[in-house]
Amino acid sequence: MEAFQLPLPAVWIEPIWLGVQILLILLAGYIAQRFVAKCLTRLGSVIRFPLSCCCRCEAACAG
Repeated sequence: MEAFQLPLPAVWIEPIWLGVQILLILLAGYIAQRFVAKCLTRLGSVIRFPLSCCCRCEAACAG
């Protein structure tokens, strides 16, 4: 069991582990955001939505 002891005191391990977990969550969120942005960009280049769907009045879009 002595091989599993860390050189840091137990008081330091909990805040360090919490910081590592927060950084991992932020990294996962960043990777997910980049993946969704890439997918939406690719989808937007394939599918073109008409402007009339976005406006209530086609005259407003034309002029």
